[in-house]
Amino acid sequence: MSQAFHLFKIGDSSMQMMAFIKTKKFLYVFTGAVFLLSLFLASSFYTSHIKAQTSAMEDSYLYLRDQVFALENTLEEKSGILESLEEDIETKQGELEKTEENLAGKEAEQAGLEKEYSEKTAQLQEEYDETVAMIERRDEVQEELESLEERLEAETKVLKASLEKELAGLEKEVKTKQAEADKLAAEIEAKNEELENVTTVIREKKEEPVSLSAGMFVVGHDIEPGRYLVEPVGRGSNFVTYDANGKLSVNIILSNRPDHGVSEYVLFLGDQYIIDSNTPATFTPIE
Repeated sequence: MSQAFHLFKIGDSSMQMMAFIKTKKFLYVFTGAVFLLSLFLASSFYTSHIKAQTSAMEDSYLYLRDQVFALENTLEEKSGILESLEEDIETKQGELEKTEENLAGKEAEQAGLEKEYSEKTAQLQEEYDETVAMIERRDEVQEELESLEERLEAETKVLKASLEKELAGLEKEVKTKQAEADKLAAEIEAKNEELENVTTVIREKKEEPVSLSAGMFVVGHDIEPGRYLVEPVGRGSNFVTYDANGKLSVNIILSNRPDHGVSEYVLFLGDQYIIDSNTPATFTPIE
């Protein structure tokens, strides 16, 4: 910019000089100077020679004026080019500033991307190391698993043979125990039948049954003490007995009606027991 400004100042001075050269005043001055010079040289040169010199000087002046005009046009063109260049420089300067700003942003973005890349790379490296370790561990586990499978297969064969042998012995023992259990079951069944016969069969005595009407009776006075089978006469009703101390002994309903009391009842009548019956009943002595 400073060089361009310096060139512009030089060009401005040249333009002022050229503008002065193109004026009539410069022409008069130049002509006067030439004339005075001619007069000064008249003493030593001939008039024809002075004219020739004057003509040559005029030609030089015209040539110089044409050169000045050409230089002026060239200077104007260069001035336009210079102005265009300055505008371009300002534009490029603005673009450069924007580019620098964008570059700064891109550098910051690149730094962030580099940081992210570094973190991702470290994470991937860690995951890779873990994967490699897992693969190595998998191979070790696979070998241990195969060893355990072989050991399990061998122990299974041994255990199976032992269990089969033990099972055969247990089956034999079970058969023996089953035979013993069947024998014991037969014996238990026989004993149960015998017990049932003993506990359920009521053996009647040879004595005649005693019939009592409804009412209250004293054992030992109205009927002999002993074990009896009591049956209602007719529809039946409440039947109660008390021991010698007046404590309730039996409290039932003797009845021949279905789902209403019982049709017969075995009881023991001690001496001085009280019989309170609301129904006539038959007392059959039993053993």
